[in-house]
Amino acid sequence: MISLTEVRPVALRVPRGIICNDGQRMINVKDALLFLLLSAFMLLMVACGGGSQTSDTPTLEAKPTEAPSTAQVATRAAEAASTPTETAPSATPTPLPTATLTPMSPTQTATLSPKQTAAQAQAATPARVQAATPTPTPTVTKRPANTPTGLPKNTAAPLPADTPTPYEAAVSTWTSHEDVGEWLEENFIFDTSRQDVVLIRNKEQGTVREGNTLLVRNPSSLFKNKEGYCGDSGYFALDALNKINPAYNARWVLIKNGMGPPNHWVTGFSFRGKLYIMDYGAGHAWSEMMGIHGPYDTLSDYSGFLSSLNLNRFSVALVKWFDPVPVTVD
Repeated sequence: MISLTEVRPVALRVPRGIICNDGQRMINVKDALLFLLLSAFMLLMVACGGGSQTSDTPTLEAKPTEAPSTAQVATRAAEAASTPTETAPSATPTPLPTATLTPMSPTQTATLSPKQTAAQAQAATPARVQAATPTPTPTVTKRPANTPTGLPKNTAAPLPADTPTPYEAAVSTWTSHEDVGEWLEENFIFDTSRQDVVLIRNKEQGTVREGNTLLVRNPSSLFKNKEGYCGDSGYFALDALNKINPAYNARWVLIKNGMGPPNHWVTGFSFRGKLYIMDYGAGHAWSEMMGIHGPYDTLSDYSGFLSSLNLNRFSVALVKWFDPVPVTVD
């Protein structure tokens, strides 16, 4: 390329031998056009090479040329007039190739083109992606429900099916009819409301003599609650005596009131060959009946005892064994 600092001036002169009609020298129009084209070409060459070459590029020096002859100038002008003028191509910057990243597997190696720099090579090389390792989900262990501390735990073994009730345990320690009578005398409480329930039941459903059952309380319940009427007390004594000693042969005895209901139930048993009556369910109005009576030879002897008593709203109508008595235990 031609350096602007090293370009030597070139003298452009008007070709000789071109004379006008009046004898004066003038430049032909075609020569002027050629002159302008040469000037534009030189300027274009200077513009393209200004400062873009390295220092080791050889510098072209412009050598003076001899002026062409008149005939040569005329020939060139004719050729220039017949040849269409070409427009010099404009300097268009060449776009640099765009680096396109192609996905590569971790085992592939990136190939670099000669024009790629180290930075481009690093950008073009895809980073190795490690396979995602699933994170194990921690196992959540449910804690047992909070148990109140400081409280004693119930470690007692369940009672076996044959474990005696308090009533049965007490009876197992009793040895005679006197123990039964003592407990009834000290604990039994006559319950008037309980007797009223039984009277209403007998009125609606009939008495035992009429085919109804006798409503009695379970001895274990009476041992706990201690309240009842004469049927509850008589059933308690009958059951306890036969548990202590079956030889007591305890049975029901019915005392029919000559003045109407209520009638009265007591327990008769044998002891040393004699008849005894246990009665602790008469209540306050007939309190003279209560106790263990005997010994008697027959029920008639006991009936004579009852007749000797002066009791309110009571007279002896009948005294008899009533065995067995159908009962309903509640």
